[in-house]
Amino acid sequence: MEFPCEDQQEQFGSKENDETLSKKNYYTVLGVENNATEKQIRSRYRKLALKFHPDRNRGSEEAAEMFKEISKAYAVLSDPGRRQKYDLLGVDDGMEDADLDYSLSVFWGNIRFDMGRLGVGHRVLGAMIERLGIEIPTTVSDETFTKARELCESGILTSNNQSQELFEEWCVVGNTSELDVQLMKFGEDYPDILGRQQSAFFQLYVSEEMVERGFFLQCVSINKSRLKLIVFDDSGAPRFQENSQIINEHYSGAYMYFTPFRTTSLRATTVLFGNTLDSFAPNQRKIEAGNHLICVYGDNWLKRAKFVITAVPADSDDAIINQILSVDTSLQKYKEAEAVFERQYEEAKRSLEFHRVAIRSLIENRDKIYENFKESSIEKAHEKNSAQMHSDNQRHTTQDSAGGKLLL
Repeated sequence: MEFPCEDQQEQFGSKENDETLSKKNYYTVLGVENNATEKQIRSRYRKLALKFHPDRNRGSEEAAEMFKEISKAYAVLSDPGRRQKYDLLGVDDGMEDADLDYSLSVFWGNIRFDMGRLGVGHRVLGAMIERLGIEIPTTVSDETFTKARELCESGILTSNNQSQELFEEWCVVGNTSELDVQLMKFGEDYPDILGRQQSAFFQLYVSEEMVERGFFLQCVSINKSRLKLIVFDDSGAPRFQENSQIINEHYSGAYMYFTPFRTTSLRATTVLFGNTLDSFAPNQRKIEAGNHLICVYGDNWLKRAKFVITAVPADSDDAIINQILSVDTSLQKYKEAEAVFERQYEEAKRSLEFHRVAIRSLIENRDKIYENFKESSIEKAHEKNSAQMHSDNQRHTTQDSAGGKLLL
């Protein structure tokens, strides 16, 4: 199954398919109007996903390609932040909620690496590259998406599982005791260890009061593991995703905010190209009350991933919220100012290059003129010297002739 947020490709990938899909009109792909609501987009996606799902159309490359297109379109249009960028620019850069910073897009474009298809040598190389501060975009395994779809089809999100007792009772009655999913509670830590490209699933019930208050998902790793934090919709399709980043020398983490006030994303990893605000972008995620399926995906190149995930109620202190809004507003202004400076800089570079071309042309012309001047001066000097020498010779000849006559 294809991950809509990250186009899965062959080992060390090809960009042709992704570039073709990125040029398609996502609204046309899903068959909805440009002003369609989130509910209309989700409903339409579900119908098309069921119709073209590879499991229902085995062996059909056309259906598989169509499923890939509608999954990518849904990934963009169901995410308010990516949809806003798409509506504004007409294209989607393939980034998930500003997960990937400028250096990543410069190095890799839209290529995504499937670790399951990489040998040990390539994984060692990937680990070495990331130690230099260069992020490498990767896909999520097909098994993870299959598991998410099976969990949703089991009814785990539509049941009234608001407590551990009700959850365990539902599992027994539904013969789903082997689903391997944990029930999360707000404020409690859930540690786990994952092998490479393995996933852990959690169910979180969000009340209306919690939606109004706001909360965030926190997934941290004390061994600085690469992690992907994913929230699925009730059909098993990825809805939101955050990739972990190195927080400090001790741990890495992924954070996903669902708050009534605006929050932002900013990658803390090393940026080798561009400025440090290239990845700064607003989060516009919205989540509804009810049960939600959450996944932590171990994305390490070589070692196992150790993590702790927590659902944390948002602090309602107005002073802290105002500080967040203030600092983000200031950063946004600086980013806009930098964009202006960059445009001015590019214009100045173009003007400078134009002047340099003109200068080089003038210098070449100057060299020719000076060369002509020198050659002309030398030639005329030679001519003058020759004429003087000729005149002197004639005078000497005349004098010699006159002297001879006097002697006679």
